[in-house]
Amino acid sequence: MRLSYIMDLIIAMMGSMSNQRTLDTRRVDSHIEKLNQLVWFQQLFAEEKYRKLFITNYKIRHYLDSPFRVKRLENSTKTQERFLKLLNKQLAKGRKRTI
Repeated sequence: MRLSYIMDLIIAMMGSMSNQRTLDTRRVDSHIEKLNQLVWFQQLFAEEKYRKLFITNYKIRHYLDSPFRVKRLENSTKTQERFLKLLNKQLAKGRKRTI
């Protein structure tokens, strides 16, 4: 088992045990600005469908609230691919609600 997987698991368990349900909007926005310095993220952010998710979708904003996850997005292509899958999953859920 990889150390990064174990760290993700520990952080996820700690997050679920806390009673904090609100997002730190300023931190999320600063993480988006930080990620926007990366070419792959700029390409995502340029597409309106993804940009709307970064602004309005709770699950995406919750994901980007974590400094640990943002650091992994900066450094790991595998994490970037999983993040893109999460974005597309949230897009699909949004489409189902509107139909």
